[in-house]
Amino acid sequence: MLTLLKAEEIKAIYNKYMVKDFPPDELKPLSSMMDMLSRGIYACYGFYKGENLLAYAYLTVLDDFVLVDYLAVVPQHRGSGVGTKLLSELKGILKGKTIIIECENPDFATDPQDKTTKLRRIEFYKRSGFVLSGVSSRLFNVEYVILTFPECKNSAFGLEKLYLQMLGQKVCSEKLIVKS
Repeated sequence: MLTLLKAEEIKAIYNKYMVKDFPPDELKPLSSMMDMLSRGIYACYGFYKGENLLAYAYLTVLDDFVLVDYLAVVPQHRGSGVGTKLLSELKGILKGKTIIIECENPDFATDPQDKTTKLRRIEFYKRSGFVLSGVSSRLFNVEYVILTFPECKNSAFGLEKLYLQMLGQKVCSEKLIVKS
């Protein structure tokens, strides 16, 4: 069951899972997430079976654009189809919106294992119907490829608009490059 998380649940998942699930250069400070939540542009979901958290998704939402900021399956449930089920439920909730996914660009992998991991993430989203959009970005020196649904348009515009709200004009002008 997909559940909208409250602030305390968001913090608990961040501290228990996210700090381990994402590299430090990709993980926003919790204070930034809570600020976006208070401004109404952030929504966080937990995917549960009974009381047990199976996966989570943290989203930036602005108008018709949604950036899947973070999505992960808790370690003991990885490889069991939970991520696919979570994405399916998210797609239902976000119907009619342009969903944007960032994945680390495999062309910038540090070693063969890192490249394999990056390619595996991209393939996971492709199996759920996402396609490479032809848009890429660089944020805080991390290179990303952008995926969205085939019918979605303006993912570069949407990505820039989302980041402007998330980070502000100064940070975007200094740390963000979007290429289409």
